[in-house]
Amino acid sequence: MKLNIFVSFGVFVLLALSSSCEAAAPKAIVVEVSCSEIQEHKHITNDLAAGIGDTITIKLCSYLTIDYQWKYKTIGNIGRSWEEPIVRENDYEFVEQGGVNDGLEGSKEKQVWTFEVIGKGTTEIRMEYTIQQTGVETVDRTYSMIVAVK
Repeated sequence: MKLNIFVSFGVFVLLALSSSCEAAAPKAIVVEVSCSEIQEHKHITNDLAAGIGDTITIKLCSYLTIDYQWKYKTIGNIGRSWEEPIVRENDYEFVEQGGVNDGLEGSKEKQVWTFEVIGKGTTEIRMEYTIQQTGVETVDRTYSMIVAVK
């Protein structure tokens, strides 16, 4: 009888531990910044909590036809002395939108990046909206996403 109770208790503990160790299903996180938001704010920052395996898609309005474009860089593992990657670019696409151009010259497009979360820590994905003029690249606006992964 005691053995039966002990075995039943052991099975219960194993089941409880295995269910608490199951990882949450990866999330698909999408962030889109409109042309009007970009015109209103020169610098936009968002904070985001994510998990390993999640994907982060960033969609930014762009006017490539008048030599503006977004470029990105990731800024390390914030607060740590080594540079372990936390996100990795999986995809990039340029999407033509057409339609009203919100008062700017050129046609409205969208630049879209998809990143996969691959490590723990905190990193910044910094997008810089640049223009090329007479061989000089100038940063006009920025979008930053601070990603915290536990």
